[in-house]
Amino acid sequence: MAVAATKGAIVKVGKRWLLAVVLATAILFAGVQPAFAITRLYINQGVGPARMGMLDSAVIRIFGRPTARGIDRDYPGQTVYYYYWGRKMANGKYPLEVNSRANHRVFAFTCMSSWYVSAAGIRVGSTESSLGRAYGAALRRYPNRVYTRYALGGRTGADFYARSGKVTQIIVRTY
Repeated sequence: MAVAATKGAIVKVGKRWLLAVVLATAILFAGVQPAFAITRLYINQGVGPARMGMLDSAVIRIFGRPTARGIDRDYPGQTVYYYYWGRKMANGKYPLEVNSRANHRVFAFTCMSSWYVSAAGIRVGSTESSLGRAYGAALRRYPNRVYTRYALGGRTGADFYARSGKVTQIIVRTY
């Protein structure tokens, strides 16, 4: 009888321990995308299977229902739609933001999370020096008081914004 009671106690403790581990892991990693979900940035093209010039409805089919969507009023004389994916971060931004024109064709992907990485290994959090090593002379530097913008390519390309020596935002775009 004592063995059965002890065995039952061990099972109960084991279940409680497993539940505690699962809850602690969920709390610790809440809002963190798993490593297997890293998405590739394609300079001059897009993010993952989504490409510039696609209809925004096709991008929604790829990434799923956006967290937020609307019309961006910061583009005078133009209708620009925005779509945000992921949980709002501490800086008020979303991990992925997509913009499309009035014709619903995507022209910009803005990545503000380390979940998105270029073929050269650059992501949010990379150092400015690693950015320079990755793209070399093709990168143009535009410093200002708050951020330094690094441009890669012409009308179609990417912009890397850095602050305090780290990349904080990557925009794959066509203008």
